[in-house]
Amino acid sequence: MDVLFVQLMQGVQPVTRVYVLGMVGCIIAHNTGVIEPIKYDFSQIFHKRQYYKLLLSCFDVGTKFDAIYLAVTMFQLSYDEQMIGSSKRFLWFIAMVAVLTTGLAYAWDVKGEMPMVDMIKSNLTYYTTRTNIAAAGQIGFIRVPALLALLRIPILLRVQKFSLAMCSLSVLPGYVLYLMADVAERLFHIDLMRPPDEWF
Repeated sequence: MDVLFVQLMQGVQPVTRVYVLGMVGCIIAHNTGVIEPIKYDFSQIFHKRQYYKLLLSCFDVGTKFDAIYLAVTMFQLSYDEQMIGSSKRFLWFIAMVAVLTTGLAYAWDVKGEMPMVDMIKSNLTYYTTRTNIAAAGQIGFIRVPALLALLRIPILLRVQKFSLAMCSLSVLPGYVLYLMADVAERLFHIDLMRPPDEWF
């Protein structure tokens, strides 16, 4: 299984590869006792000033090594990185999704119902789906309504009894990215989501 995982990693985009290795490192740290199992409550994190947990939340998927989950996450993020087109831009998008998700979760007092890794993945998937809406509505030979293709993640979460706030967090940061990157560029010819090294 480990050899297969390493072979699968070879065809993955560079930022995704490092990100997934960070997730694996977090699992190992949990199982060796370096990191205690954490339930991410952002209001408590800010109240206790445990800011390192914000960074940790971006890689923490728990203690269990689930090869299928890691493979699905890896391929989805690798696809998103490829669609976004630049590793630097993809890394900046990950950071912005994490910041937006954390800010909204704190403002709405949303508890850690879902790992931050999944929030990042669902929002980047929403962004790439939104920017390529024609392809999003096609699943094999089947055409699905574009709105259903965009909102499939929050719909599935709601079916699984997640709160409305958590369902909103699965797409809202991705929608903000879309407005700042694509809509602003089309309307005003400015890209508000350029990576920091391209600002000047």
